[in-house]
Amino acid sequence: MNGSGRARIIRVPFGLGANKHPGLELGPSAVEQLARLRIREFQLDATRVSTRVPFRYRLTPDSIAIETPDAHLGQPPPNQHKYASLTHLEAVKETCRNLRDLVRCAILEDAMLPLVLGGDHSIAIGSIAGLLEACPDRKVGVIWIDNHADYNTGFRDETIEPNEYDAWHSRPGAAKRRQGTTVTGHIHGMSLAIATGSGDSELTGIYSSGRFVDPRCIAMLGVRDLDREERDRVFNDGLLALSSRSIQYRGVVDCTRAAILHLQERGVQTVHVSFDIDVLDGSILPGTGTRVPGGLSFREADLMLKLLRDWLPQAGISIGSFDMVEVNPFIDKEARTANLAARLLCTFLGEEILAGETFPLRSATEVPS
Repeated sequence: MNGSGRARIIRVPFGLGANKHPGLELGPSAVEQLARLRIREFQLDATRVSTRVPFRYRLTPDSIAIETPDAHLGQPPPNQHKYASLTHLEAVKETCRNLRDLVRCAILEDAMLPLVLGGDHSIAIGSIAGLLEACPDRKVGVIWIDNHADYNTGFRDETIEPNEYDAWHSRPGAAKRRQGTTVTGHIHGMSLAIATGSGDSELTGIYSSGRFVDPRCIAMLGVRDLDREERDRVFNDGLLALSSRSIQYRGVVDCTRAAILHLQERGVQTVHVSFDIDVLDGSILPGTGTRVPGGLSFREADLMLKLLRDWLPQAGISIGSFDMVEVNPFIDKEARTANLAARLLCTFLGEEILAGETFPLRSATEVPS
């Protein structure tokens, strides 16, 4: 994992972590096909002297697809009455365990960068678990680029009561009835919390090595839509969270640099980069189920991924794994969202607008407070 070399796509056609968004299982193939088409048509991974912009990561011609239980989408999950705050628990566990093993194998046995295409964001549970198992002697961090924090928790045997949060917050002295914080029971809103060891043991048990990510070694970029208790957990656990508003005010360059320096100061050696397409502004994003206004522009996201790709190795932090999630072709007009995702994937792999266009990573003293 020296910041350059080969990369293999792992497709995870899985949408049950989001429960109500059929079509997410088609996203990985759509994004991969469009990315490979772009690479081929524009010869983006060419090594000719005249271009001087070879890809940092060169895709293998083959990719891997995980078989998932999405064939049962539309049927009620087993034991739904018991797992009201953990919807489709067994399906998520099976998929993430399989993904964990493939990510670990790609890194350790094949010396490749795993590029995981989802599906919904619950698959990050498996991506991060695989990286942790592949790097037992390295301090692992996470860069989470998402409209949502995905830092909720859910637990078995807990039932989400209608309007329970309104009642709890409106009555002084009322006791909260549940240990978990989820308001939907959808596991794609819990994936980052699971990676830190918080939540039900059925999900944290996917981290079979017993290692988790220290919350202080997580940097969130672009968050905008957080639940009430989730917002408190993010603050209390010491994550660096830079909202879409912060990025608008400070700019992509300063916020990306601040995220990298935050990890560097905490001794992070290897990082998982997780990119949810819904971090983009909802007005340009027909093909995802969780659109929210006020997100990043395509130009901001494109620059952020280029800077992470170039600056993390400069800061002595290797990129161990990457995932991109939440593209839904069922609702994607003219494949606009899938095309944006494919372009962003090519940026992360190494696509440049002009040969020799580089930007230096400056010191921490030049980051605005």
